[in-house]
Amino acid sequence: MKILFLTYPYLGAEYLAEVLAKASNHNFIPDPMNLNWDGGSTFINKSDGDGGIIQEAKTFPRNYIFPNSIPENTVVTHNVCWNTLPKNLTETQFLEQFIPKFDKVVVLRTRRKELNWKRWAVSTNQPHENNIQWEWFLAKNCNHYIKEYEDSLFDQAKVDKINECDSFLESYYDTNGSSFVESFVDDYFKDDAFGDNISPEVIDFQLKRFGLDFGTVEFNSESGEWSNIELYQMCNHWIPNRY
Repeated sequence: MKILFLTYPYLGAEYLAEVLAKASNHNFIPDPMNLNWDGGSTFINKSDGDGGIIQEAKTFPRNYIFPNSIPENTVVTHNVCWNTLPKNLTETQFLEQFIPKFDKVVVLRTRRKELNWKRWAVSTNQPHENNIQWEWFLAKNCNHYIKEYEDSLFDQAKVDKINECDSFLESYYDTNGSSFVESFVDDYFKDDAFGDNISPEVIDFQLKRFGLDFGTVEFNSESGEWSNIELYQMCNHWIPNRY
C-alpha cells in the first residue's frame, strides 16, 4: 500500500507514521517537500587527526523527488502550508498532482493546537548553533521541552501558522475528502503526564482505520507478552517525539 498522511508539524504525525510503517513492513518517507532537511546541507565537526577539529560539509540524500512515482509499500507524510513547493505550485495545485500517487490518504489533525505552537516556540528557543542537525533534533524532541514553556515565548506568528495549516486541512477534507480518512491524534495520544493510559483496544481500533496491516495492539495477560508494544508506547509515553 502507498499511504499519504496530510498533516502539519508538532502534533506527532511523523513519529506516528514512522512507527506504523515499521510495524507494517513499509518504507517511510518523512515530509519530502521539506528541503531544509530532505536534501539539506550542513557542516559537521571532525577530528583532523592531530588533536584539532575541522568542519566538513555534509549533504543529506533526498528520499523522494517530485513528480516521481511513489514506491510500493511506502508511508509518506506531507505537512500542508509549510514548505515551498515545486514549480511555484499552490498547496491545492500540488495536492492535485501528488494525491493520485497514493492508494489511501489520511488527514491527521489535533483539537489541541495550542500544544503545537507551544512545542514549536519552546523547542526553537533551545540552543541550536544554526545547525540543521540540531534543529532536526530539537523538533523531533519538542515535547520534551514543553514543561519549559512560559508566556514570554508566545509568538503570534506561530499561532497563526498552525491555525492556517489546520484550517486548510479542515477545508480540504470537507471539499475533497470523501475517500479520505480523517483522524485526530487526541483520540489516541496521551499528551499529559497524568491520567489513565490510552487502552490497547482504543489504539488498535483507531490505527486500524488507516488500513495498514500491522497485526493487533494487545497485551496477552496469560503469557505476559505484548503485540506491537511500540505502538502502545508511542501513544502513551507523552514526553517523546511530537513532530
